[in-house]
Amino acid sequence: MRKILFLLLILSVITLTSCGEQGNVSMRAYVRTAAIDGNTLTLAFFSGEETVSVSAEDLEKAKSKAEIEIGKEIFVGHTELILLSDCDSRGVLEYIFRRWKPSPSCMVLKINENGGEAVRNRDPQELSGAVKVAVEQGKLPECDIINVLSEN
Repeated sequence: MRKILFLLLILSVITLTSCGEQGNVSMRAYVRTAAIDGNTLTLAFFSGEETVSVSAEDLEKAKSKAEIEIGKEIFVGHTELILLSDCDSRGVLEYIFRRWKPSPSCMVLKINENGGEAVRNRDPQELSGAVKVAVEQGKLPECDIINVLSEN
């Protein structure tokens, strides 16, 4: 009887503390910056993964292709910056907000140039830092995803 109780205790600890496979941080790639240029999705990550660019019919398929390319599940909930160009900005943002569920502090910029190039050519931390500083100095309006969605 003691062995059964001990086994139940161990199983409940593992289950309740999320120590299962889904909690393994190394099995995920955490997006820091995303750029959407038409049908192309470019993602830069917090960790050492290379920046990846993929093209697909929609964002979900592009994200799936990117996961296959880097060999990890992509987590977008901590994304700091989203660059939008050559796309239906409102529709893309609504989709991202509903499906990807980024942090409310995630910044969004609509740009005229290729966002993917900006993400590939600059350090993602520098890029999001530059946007934060520009907002703080009043050179850019508040551009978190909540404010941007409420403007339109």
